Amino acid sequence: MKVLDAVARILKEEGVEWIGCFPSNNLIESVAE
Repeated sequence: MKVLDAVARILKEEGVEWIGCFPSNNLIESVAE
């Protein structure tokens, strides 16, 4: 498991419905899955 996937999983489990990242980065792609 990649770190970004782990962060995305934690955010989803915590109920985070929206994130904003600037500039665009790989975290957005991991959360979108």
